[in-house]
Amino acid sequence: MPYQVHAMPRDVADRVRASRADALGRPAVWMIADGPGYPCRDSLRDAAPGAPVILFGYGPPGAAGPYAEIGPVVIAAEPGDAAEVRDRLPEMIRGRPLITARAYDAAGRIRDARVAPGAEIEGPMNALLAHPDTAEVHLRNAGWGCFLCRVTRA
Repeated sequence: MPYQVHAMPRDVADRVRASRADALGRPAVWMIADGPGYPCRDSLRDAAPGAPVILFGYGPPGAAGPYAEIGPVVIAAEPGDAAEVRDRLPEMIRGRPLITARAYDAAGRIRDARVAPGAEIEGPMNALLAHPDTAEVHLRNAGWGCFLCRVTRA
């Protein structure tokens, strides 16, 4: 099934870089990636070890009401190229040990979910996208619970 992987909206990342705070006004944390494990939601790539990154609370679009969550995410400290990924999952997803795929309906409610290793999540994700009630799928790090990206039918 054709699909589009969506990075964090550029305006959100730029607002955090400029204000040094998340949407709730809490301070963002500027830090250095001290190894692997810093998936940047604005570029859909892992930060290189030694790269400056920003950690802050983020509520991804698509979820509503009790399903709307705010959780920790990382972006590059310096703006880079906007991510455009179609019909393939970024390596930052494939390289994770375990991913949760959550299907949301048009009202922002979770309608189904699947868990699989990152290298194997594409099949379960496509099955969720194929359901007519699915508006989008969020991919999350299953261990840490943090949002990675959202996926829609292309």
